[in-house]
Amino acid sequence: MKRIALSTVALASILSLVGCSTGTTSTAPNNTVNRPSSPPGQSNSVSSAENDTGNTDRGSTNTDSGSTVGMGNQYPTTAEQNGPPKTSHTSSFPTIIQMAMNRLPSDVRSWAYAPTMFPHTVLPGDTLFYRTMVDTSFSMSFPGREVVYNVWLNDKRGKMVSQFQGTQFDTAAHANSATLGGFGDVFGVNGQKSVINLNTGISGTAVVDAANNESHILWREGRWKINVSAVGTTKPPVTTANEAVAYLHTHFLPVPNTLGEISVTTNAGISTVMMTWQVGNRVFAVSTGEAAKQPMETALALAISMKKYQ
Repeated sequence: MKRIALSTVALASILSLVGCSTGTTSTAPNNTVNRPSSPPGQSNSVSSAENDTGNTDRGSTNTDSGSTVGMGNQYPTTAEQNGPPKTSHTSSFPTIIQMAMNRLPSDVRSWAYAPTMFPHTVLPGDTLFYRTMVDTSFSMSFPGREVVYNVWLNDKRGKMVSQFQGTQFDTAAHANSATLGGFGDVFGVNGQKSVINLNTGISGTAVVDAANNESHILWREGRWKINVSAVGTTKPPVTTANEAVAYLHTHFLPVPNTLGEISVTTNAGISTVMMTWQVGNRVFAVSTGEAAKQPMETALALAISMKKYQ
């Protein structure tokens, strides 16, 4: 099943990029401090703080493994709660983004990017929990990878709202190779192909994979390759594709060095989105999960709002 295989590759790539290999520590986001156990000969240092708004900010560092993790939560301010996903026109970062980014080492923050918008959840109250990870361990899957930082924003159930990451490579060539190969080609789908006309004069390719009961619409926007997929139906997802076209008609995506990729997948009424793009010797990515409100618009708005943190 080609599309499902592609999604698996993308997921595996994320796990590999964030360092799910020797020397990586992970924590589950919740209201209590989860302190990862240390292997023999290693130690954890844990800090905890609470600010005057009632937000909690907790973090832990595994000092010998090459990875750093942190977690905390935030109730959004009134300004952050209002309105649908939209691109921020200010360099101000939402409180929870600042809480998470300030957990990163200073040498990573010096080049890291983060979104200036607050992603919303499908749950009332909109409480977000963050989890961060920095990994400097060696990766066979991504030659030349030097360091990767990851920030997850989850709802109170632990389900993902959004995630953003940045990976630094030793060369731009290795970064380009990771973008092209590590995440899988979003155009790499099988099925019966035909030309399809979308709104605003966009011409794309509809792909119907009857054998796997799924369909896709593929097109390009500048240096971006876009795949909008529907699992469980052979009817091409024209409505979702046109929603993406309409959003991109009035908003400008980041400009990749050579290539950026967007994958929107709807399965059983739940949409997930993943975006990756290369900037010099770095690769940035954003994604939304099942707990995101307006997941496609949120992912696009997150990517557009990404700014250098320091």
